[in-house]
Amino acid sequence: MVRFLGQSIDWTAVLFHERPAAQIGCLEAMNVTANYYLGLPAQLMLNCSINPNQSALCSGVDYLGRAAGGGERRFMISFSRFLEVSASLSGSRHAVSITAGPDAFLLLPALTFASRDAV
Repeated sequence: MVRFLGQSIDWTAVLFHERPAAQIGCLEAMNVTANYYLGLPAQLMLNCSINPNQSALCSGVDYLGRAAGGGERRFMISFSRFLEVSASLSGSRHAVSITAGPDAFLLLPALTFASRDAV
């Protein structure tokens, strides 16, 4: 890392390597990729100048669910909060649909920070 001191980071290259790692099941890469796509802080990419687009939110929720399924406690909690909010927004008390609208995805960062403040 010292040899790169003072050089700018190629964020496109970082994303190029993180996405496939997340796709093949690397839990840490799923965490970083989910956070990135959902607009949540990701330790690896705090200074990333590339912003995900609105359509990337679906990918973020997918990675969030996969990370939760992989046993990552933080993501289990975030994913359950997302499901709870999407169920209450849909008004249905029956089966929960993970295909809620993009507006429901936008609530995730607010839920994450609100829960930290409440504790």
